[in-house]
Amino acid sequence: MTRQLAGVVVTYYPDLQRLEATLARLGPELTPLVVVDNSDDPDVARAVESCCREAGALLLAMKSNIGIAAAQNRGIRESLQCNATHVLFLDDDSELTAGAPTALLVAFDSLRVTRPNVVAMGPMVKDRRTGEFLTFAWRGRHIRQLRTADDHDDFTDSAFLLGSGAVVLAEAFETVGLFREEYFIDHVDKEWGLRAGASGFTSVVTSSVTLLHSLGDTPVRDASGSAALYTHRSPVRDYYLTRNAFLLFRDLDLPRIRFVGMFRLLAEQSVRKVVHPAHPGQRRAVLRGVADGLRGRSGPLGRTVTGKVGVERSPTRRGAS
Repeated sequence: MTRQLAGVVVTYYPDLQRLEATLARLGPELTPLVVVDNSDDPDVARAVESCCREAGALLLAMKSNIGIAAAQNRGIRESLQCNATHVLFLDDDSELTAGAPTALLVAFDSLRVTRPNVVAMGPMVKDRRTGEFLTFAWRGRHIRQLRTADDHDDFTDSAFLLGSGAVVLAEAFETVGLFREEYFIDHVDKEWGLRAGASGFTSVVTSSVTLLHSLGDTPVRDASGSAALYTHRSPVRDYYLTRNAFLLFRDLDLPRIRFVGMFRLLAEQSVRKVVHPAHPGQRRAVLRGVADGLRGRSGPLGRTVTGKVGVERSPTRRGAS
């Protein structure tokens, strides 16, 4: 079977110079290269369209912010209709070097010869500010961050992959399903990876490729000073992070022992943000997230949305927007 690696980039008021550089650098290795633009400002949307036209990328202009999950699902469907066998997800400022997408695909294929249950592979993602690696793996009932290169093997099983830089086998979207659009943003990649793991599939990080990334806003050190805490200084993100963490418990079929560690972490983070808020509005956002999470509310802030996670195939291929 001929391999075909598609790329999906979701944009929302992007840094246009970085977007242009990313599309030009990685576009030749991706067929198709799909850009899903959530920008709702006509001037920004036109600028993104210009970048896509110059790079030969396929633009899907949403004209409003439909959320990261829904945008990625649009890109996935377009990729499947173009007969992609694998899909690479990228941020608009992803610092993958030319040749990295192909290297990920080669490593993926080589591992699946002996481990056919591997359905997703990502690079070693390194935070450009702290120097820590952002690999998250199960250790007993807890998900631990593997912070150093010494924590990794050539192939390291991970609980889930960060969205940027991850390559997913296209057929996995048939068996595992698409991203949960009702999450809107935050924990979208985590939920999919944990769902795949609960279904008997594996996500892996390869040491052959490294991607520089900035997780959250300005990192701060934990109480011990030995590790970084990656936070967002945005009440809106605090809301989604808290609410969607509760939705994970509703939506995932994990062994109960693993839920204990995840719930403890959620409780500790929520209490810390309420008792010692790091920025104005954080306490209120977290409390609302807790309330909506307990009620099972989902979708964009202020609305309740439910959605099917499966793949919807069109009998005909859509053209570029």
